Amino acid sequence: MAHLAKIKVNWTGIPSGNGYTNLYFRNTTPGVITQAVVNEAVTKTDVWLDSFATGINNTVSYVVDATVDVIDDADGTLQGTFTATPDTTRVGTQTANYAAGVGVCINWSTTTIRGTRKMRGRTFIVPLAINSYSVDGTLDTTRLGNFRADSATFRAAGTDARLVIWGRPTTAGGTDGVSAEVTSSSVSDKVAMLSSRRD
Repeated sequence: MAHLAKIKVNWTGIPSGNGYTNLYFRNTTPGVITQAVVNEAVTKTDVWLDSFATGINNTVSYVVDATVDVIDDADGTLQGTFTATPDTTRVGTQTANYAAGVGVCINWSTTTIRGTRKMRGRTFIVPLAINSYSVDGTLDTTRLGNFRADSATFRAAGTDARLVIWGRPTTAGGTDGVSAEVTSSSVSDKVAMLSSRRD
């Protein structure tokens, strides 16, 4: 059993509808979450999100929620909340056209086996403006390299707040949930489609 800090990113200004992205963090030694862990998790998330700003339209805001819930990874029950001080003014800086449901998908990998497979996760950064793509419809080479490097840094950065994948309980009311530290990341050179802004 470990407690997880749930970092929520709120997305607004998108024609297809507002939504959110959830990211989960735990201590290096899994245990009770502290204010220091929350602060570090929010700071590293802010730095990572800033790296995408030049590819996101300036009508889109994507900011970390100041309220950080703490949950038990075994059953998902709320254990408490912390208040953080994230950057609340982040908007994209790009003026180029964009398609509302199109962007990039970051894949997170772990070495933890659950059932018969290693636990994995995904985070979508959507929408990205047209300057993020090549003429053949794949991701721009320079931006792809940046996405990969920035996500690897985000995954590895920090001293105590560790990015994890949370595997929810397999049954309603179950207690077999588990969290696994992200050990690597990858970004495919292809466009990702997102049908719902709730990942």
